[in-house]
Amino acid sequence: MRTLSACLIIKDENEYLAEWLDWHSAAGVEHFYIYDNGSRVPVGSAIPARHRERCTVRVFRGTQEEAYAACLTEHGGETGWMAFLDTDEFIHIGDGRSIGEYLAALPAEADGVALKWVVYGAGGQYVKMPGKVRERFTRTADYPTHLLQCKCIVKPGRIRAMAAHGPIQVDGHRPRLVNSRGQPIWGICDPAVTAEAAWVDHYFTRSLEEWQEKIARGSCDPLSRRSAELFWTINPDMAPGRGET
Repeated sequence: MRTLSACLIIKDENEYLAEWLDWHSAAGVEHFYIYDNGSRVPVGSAIPARHRERCTVRVFRGTQEEAYAACLTEHGGETGWMAFLDTDEFIHIGDGRSIGEYLAALPAEADGVALKWVVYGAGGQYVKMPGKVRERFTRTADYPTHLLQCKCIVKPGRIRAMAAHGPIQVDGHRPRLVNSRGQPIWGICDPAVTAEAAWVDHYFTRSLEEWQEKIARGSCDPLSRRSAELFWTINPDMAPGRGET
């Protein structure tokens, strides 16, 4: 059995995949279950040769929760831990340990760990530029506090259903989650979910051009609300009247 895998649902974001795979492979993710949600160019063709053996790709039409349910059913028994992420999210362990080493130190009774987002804005970039996301965007940004802002790594053998941000069904009890310091929390909205020992770097908007592409792609999460206005909320210094229009 593998120690750590990641589940990803993706549509028309092939250009970001190599960087995302490189980062998480170096951080200790052993396998990736990738659900291609109708990309114009098949995701399988965008996986670099260096990562093909550690990627399982499935063409999948459905919601994010349905993809996560399929991943739990089909692959949950193959790995001790599973992270549920998007291509703009990068797990970051503060002290430089691998993700697996970090997880091994968490309480054994935990069903999962909730890692808070550290959100990055557009950094003044209106158009898409070449280069890696983590190099292009280096300025953090405020994120609306009323919106969920974490992702979870869970023990899939204990989880029966996942929502976009965390587990919603566990056999026989409420999901037992901990925060990044291994402290018990009551859920993903708990104020104790903070970016301390570990977190998720979330490149939420990228550039304005990329945000507009994101809106045009649509979302596999029916509850997701992507709007032009949200870009200006995250990047108020770039709003019309404050700079370029």
